Order: sequence, then structure tokens, then C-alpha cells
Amino acid sequence: MFKKNGSDVGNAFVSLIIMDMNTNKIVHQFPYKFYLFADISSPYVFQYEGKYSLSLLTKISGDEKYENNPLIVSLSWIPKVLLIKLVM
Repeated sequence: MFKKNGSDVGNAFVSLIIMDMNTNKIVHQFPYKFYLFADISSPYVFQYEGKYSLSLLTKISGDEKYENNPLIVSLSWIPKVLLIKLVM
């Protein structure tokens, strides 16, 4: 994660939600965890092939806008293999 000026976003609480797009049900939710630096990895094994939505929720300490209301980035994901290490 980077700021507009290219510097690293640090002191952030991050959560990841994995949703099955066929059923609109949450498959897995990683609870918020504090990261001092923006190097984040969240290993997860997809049980089934399908179409998923990944949502990264980030609360940034000291940021007026995103300290209490998370910045949310979502993308669609179709895993090609069942074992995927997601590196964000």
C-alpha cells in the first residue's frame, strides 16, 4: 500500500474479506490486524474453484478520513489453482 506521494502506508489495521460471488456469502474473513509496514500477506486455501470477490479494508492511524472509516478496495478473483498465497 502506498500513499499518493509514493511513500509506504504504515500504522494500519487491515482486514480481508473473501466472498463467493455465486452465493454472495462470505467464505472467510480475516479479522483486523495491525501492520507497522505495508508488507502484508494473508495465506488462504480456496476449497472450490469459482468466482470470488476480495475486499481489503484498511484503517490508517492518524489519517482523518480513514482512521475510523476503512478504505475499501475490492476486486474479482477466479483462482486457477486451489492453493493460493495472497500477497498484498
